Amino acid sequence: MTRAQHAVKGEARPRRLAPVITARTVAKRCTATARSGERCKSAPLHGKKLCALHTPGTASILGQRGGRRRAVFNPDGLEPFPPPKDVNDLLRLVMQTVVEVRSAKIDTKTATAIFYGCGVGRSILETADLDARIKILEERHESAERERARVN
Repeated sequence: MTRAQHAVKGEARPRRLAPVITARTVAKRCTATARSGERCKSAPLHGKKLCALHTPGTASILGQRGGRRRAVFNPDGLEPFPPPKDVNDLLRLVMQTVVEVRSAKIDTKTATAIFYGCGVGRSILETADLDARIKILEERHESAERERARVN
């Protein structure tokens, strides 16, 4: 029965059982074995017996791509920044990071971490600013209360 037929009858849809591994499903798996001796559970490439990672040469090509991508980052060429003290310092850091990403001096993963840190820093700076303003208002209120008590 389909989902619509169950809905019309007002019945709950039956739960699916765990897939049964048959000879046919085993045949649709990669023929390579892992170091543990277990068979690979990935599907093979179309018309082949091995999956993408077990096809000879594919894993090394993928490793080289990852290695080249990570080799771009060198912190020596980056502009040093003092710790940001206000929103303008954070803005300068963000804009400089964008420039460094575009000129391939820094990788995007590191830039993402910097942007995340700038977001956290901004919220901390806002909270610190609000705390300082509240402290000033409380001091004014206390001095006004003392003045009223003195006058009365």
